[in-house]
Amino acid sequence: MLLVSVDVLFEAGFFTDAVFIKYSCLSLDHVARALQIFTTFARTHAELDLCTNRFLSEVERLIPREDKRWIKRAHPLRNAFMHYDFSEKLVSDPSGCSSSWSILDIACNNQMGLDLQGFKTELMAVRSKLERSLCELIAFPRFDPLKVPWGM
Repeated sequence: MLLVSVDVLFEAGFFTDAVFIKYSCLSLDHVARALQIFTTFARTHAELDLCTNRFLSEVERLIPREDKRWIKRAHPLRNAFMHYDFSEKLVSDPSGCSSSWSILDIACNNQMGLDLQGFKTELMAVRSKLERSLCELIAFPRFDPLKVPWGM
């Protein structure tokens, strides 16, 4: 799962904070778009009988409305992370910034009304809720790193 992979790479020390924020934002946006595309396709091609209406309704409820709005508001930041383009809309004058962290902080403040740490906190909360919802939907048990694998 894309969301969990980002968490694992960060926890293992492969990602810095900036890279973690970038890929957390990217993966959340990609998963939200994939879920929306899937449900739209399945509903518009009902004759293919891909899924039940009940299942599609559950998939549509994986991301609450307020989180969908938050993801939509954060989309310009996702684009900036992806394309390394903190244009005038996000940061009007980057020459006055002392570090890349201050550029990120200004961009988060201008787009979301949050400082960088606040953006990271909300990003993690939205991602965590989505991860829990996905796990409940597909009914995989929670991972226990101390559990002995089956058959050993």
